[in-house]
Amino acid sequence: SYPPGQVPPEVIDELRSELRGEASQVQFHLIGILYYRSKFFRVSPHVTLLPGEWQQAVPARYSEAVDALERWTAPR
Repeated sequence: SYPPGQVPPEVIDELRSELRGEASQVQFHLIGILYYRSKFFRVSPHVTLLPGEWQQAVPARYSEAVDALERWTAPR
């Protein structure tokens, strides 16, 4: 990985573009998550309503890309 402040602009632009595509596949709102899980029988409704970290879960690739972008674009 590049150190902060030394990432070529085209790399940053490409990662931002990639994240826009990935974000369209990630659900960030609780109602959408609950609807999907109950509508398509992915989990029983009483389990779906329990609080927990799964509500903020995103794919590892997405999370790692967001972290890298924040590191690369952080002010020195």
